[in-house]
Amino acid sequence: MKTRTRTLFAGFALALMMSGVSIPHPVSAAIASNVPPDVQTYAEHEGLQEAKRLLEITGEDVQALTVGPGLQVYLPDVEKTKQSRDGSLLDVLKPIEQWEFVLEANGEPKVLLDVQKQDGQLSLVLTGGSGSTFMEAWESYDQHATTPPVLLHDMSARYFVGRQTSAQIAVPDSDFQVHPATELLRSLQERMSNPAQTKDGLLQLSGGGSAGGGTANSHNLGNNLNRNTSPTPPRIPVTTLLGIVFLGVILSIFGFGLVFFFTSQKKRPLP
Repeated sequence: MKTRTRTLFAGFALALMMSGVSIPHPVSAAIASNVPPDVQTYAEHEGLQEAKRLLEITGEDVQALTVGPGLQVYLPDVEKTKQSRDGSLLDVLKPIEQWEFVLEANGEPKVLLDVQKQDGQLSLVLTGGSGSTFMEAWESYDQHATTPPVLLHDMSARYFVGRQTSAQIAVPDSDFQVHPATELLRSLQERMSNPAQTKDGLLQLSGGGSAGGGTANSHNLGNNLNRNTSPTPPRIPVTTLLGIVFLGVILSIFGFGLVFFFTSQKKRPLP
């Protein structure tokens, strides 16, 4: 009996070691920035300090803010978009001298911060917006795409655009779903007929701002920081899920083994 019990408990311990259960990581843990070093340095130092100063709130929420991952901002080129016939959204997008970062507090995405370069000088543009939905869309894109994302600003929406093997996809920060990029391209082409929405050959940035200009807006950022919304829930890696399933199977076998053992002991005739 002792030998059989030791074997069962050894199998149980082995199952625990092989299950590979790990603690879920924050959403932004596997997301990497893609910005020039000078822009990254400015955002992490002067930009962050200026953002904290401009925010109309006090307390730990502001002091805990750090700069998370960021991407360069792209806008649709008006003429290229109008003339596009092959359905390629990536071919009509043009990078501007602006980079968008996530501000995090204790590892949780809070709000968005924009750094802009004009006449060789870096400055801060606080655009507000939800850091949680931004990161949710970015992570959703990374799970489906085969290329790094291109961050497209279109009015108040943000899209992560890239390729899924040979097809182009776009993931908005509104529903986090994968959409064919051709749908977004057609929508942009329809709006090109409105001259009020274009400036310098580009569609305007969200909020009516234009590429290469703008002022810091701390009010929107403060509203987002104070909003009591739940952070984006961490996602459990596939390896962890497989480990949990494996552990469940082992525990089931272990339980059936105990039942069989004690049942057989009861059926054994007394000497």
